[in-house]
Amino acid sequence: MVSSAVIALMIRNKNRNAQKARRDHLCKLVYLRMTLRDRYKLHSKALLKNVSDSFWYTLYANGDDSDFVAATSLTRASFEKLLGAFELFYISKSGPQNKKGGRSARVKDHHCVLGLLLHVYRSSGERMIFTEMFGISPTTLDRTLLKGEEALLKALDYLPEVVIEWPSHELQVELARKVQRKESLIMGRWGFADGRNYPVQTPSNSDIQNGLYNGWLKAALITGVVLYGADGCIMWAKLNYFGSWNDGETSIGM
Repeated sequence: MVSSAVIALMIRNKNRNAQKARRDHLCKLVYLRMTLRDRYKLHSKALLKNVSDSFWYTLYANGDDSDFVAATSLTRASFEKLLGAFELFYISKSGPQNKKGGRSARVKDHHCVLGLLLHVYRSSGERMIFTEMFGISPTTLDRTLLKGEEALLKALDYLPEVVIEWPSHELQVELARKVQRKESLIMGRWGFADGRNYPVQTPSNSDIQNGLYNGWLKAALITGVVLYGADGCIMWAKLNYFGSWNDGETSIGM
């Protein structure tokens, strides 16, 4: 007769082998999924809704400051101020700017282009999500974002309020008092520094990939550190450090 201990050992070995087989099968599926490129996208015009029916137009027409901050990180007043400068530099028609004015773009309104651009910056979603939210194809999304970023850079240079600068001594004292009123045990502190890691597409060149790779976070990253004042404004920043950098090293020279 086979003892109960032997039977228990046989059952454990069987379960262990079954678990190993399931893990191997799952690893193969994950590897297969990673090696395949997803090329499915919306092509049919019947599936692409009108841009004016997208969520952004509802938000722009009815949203309050809380809604705007959630979608763009700006209040409505700040968004409108930035939009005024953005409109000066974004050309809303595609094609050659001849006498006929060129072919009309699918995303026509400046506020929609700026809203899309800021929403992409604000959100961590994939490209497919934005094409479905705004009713545009991936190629239109890429083209709009590229033109929008160029116009946004010019608009930010145009606005005198948009600047990163070290606060004056008087402002430091005022911010420190606000911090102490909120947290009575914290004295003489007017700002807070924090590191930021921005993922980038892994390059095919092994040397460049090695330079961008962060061994601690196991990803290809560009690192930076930002100093925020107690009022939320950025007072100082160092950006575009490749690969493995900690906050202390990037903060040298603050």
